[in-house]
Amino acid sequence: MRRHVTTLCKVILLILTASVPAQAQDAAQQRHGSSISSIWPNWPHGLPGDVESVQSIISCYFSVQSGEAKTERDWGRFKSLFLPDGRLVSVKTWNNDPHLIPGVFDLEELTKMLKVNLQKADYEEHPISIKEEESSGIVHVFVHTEVNVPTSTGNLHSNFVYSFQLLKDTDRYWIVEVLQQRAPGPQHSD
Repeated sequence: MRRHVTTLCKVILLILTASVPAQAQDAAQQRHGSSISSIWPNWPHGLPGDVESVQSIISCYFSVQSGEAKTERDWGRFKSLFLPDGRLVSVKTWNNDPHLIPGVFDLEELTKMLKVNLQKADYEEHPISIKEEESSGIVHVFVHTEVNVPTSTGNLHSNFVYSFQLLKDTDRYWIVEVLQQRAPGPQHSD
């Protein structure tokens, strides 16, 4: 009988000990909102309307970039969509060579590249198809987009394919990585 009581006491102690870290983690998440935000408190948190759903974070990714040439984009808002070590991998082919060549850009490099490129011409990119799959907080989003760039002879149209890897956090989504490639087929003008 004494051994059963000792075993029961050990089980109760184990249960109480195991629940303390979970309670402390819940309290930390309530204080800081997102659990990732508590790890990187100086990182931009993101506007709730930009990061609360898969649809909103994808929409914000493209809307921040789209606009008239020489119009300053909100790069802080753009940065807030990503984890601090988020990145873009842009895949290209060269001179009809079938081999794919990846270019990897961290957020700093990506923002600098976009700033330069978006100063040259008006730019509009929007999703035309989105497919998503989620499992245990990991989300894969496959996006086809249409790009419109006005030129002196009409609008230049092209399409891109994107693969977004997102992380579902306590109260928001984060972009972990974006893989992009120009979709097969010719660019065309109106």
